[in-house]
Amino acid sequence: MKTLNGCVWAGLFTSSLLASSMRAGQDNGPLASPAPNLPEAIVSSDEVEKLRATVLKRIELAPTLRKADKDYLWDMLTNSKDLTLLFTVPFETNVTKITPQTLAMITGHIGQPKIQERLSAPNVVVLVVGFADQPGPDDKNFDLSGERAKSVATVLREWCGIRNAMHAIPMGTRVSVDSRDYAKKRVVEVWSVSH
Repeated sequence: MKTLNGCVWAGLFTSSLLASSMRAGQDNGPLASPAPNLPEAIVSSDEVEKLRATVLKRIELAPTLRKADKDYLWDMLTNSKDLTLLFTVPFETNVTKITPQTLAMITGHIGQPKIQERLSAPNVVVLVVGFADQPGPDDKNFDLSGERAKSVATVLREWCGIRNAMHAIPMGTRVSVDSRDYAKKRVVEVWSVSH
């Protein structure tokens, strides 16, 4: 993987954006808190297996994926040695764009030595999995989840210099968490897959 100078630059860019907005009298709220430590590789938890099964279904139904790409992703996920959640990126209602605060959060996570070490392995693929909350029609939520995943993937590629194989996957409405806590559903999860 290339050096993470892009993430350093992104951090400087974020600081500049925040300073400019503060001078303009805008309130961006608090900066993101420091990223937590990377969890150990997850191999067989129920949550991971549910995600694996759901992603496989989405891959099979994806209209824009070529058969060769579907076969590759299917083989990678079914034969993966582990699936590890690296970090989660929250979004506000109906928002798909990356804010300065979100950019700071993502670059903070990617700057962690454990995540850098994990992504430096040549056999690691990054899955950027987008979700939406329940209010609204399913087709709109599917599109929202896809745009969120693409936005995060773009930051990882263009700002953080991540060169691992990467796939942005829309999941639509998330129903596997507390139905009353919509904030937990409006997220993008960044996973690493070792195969």
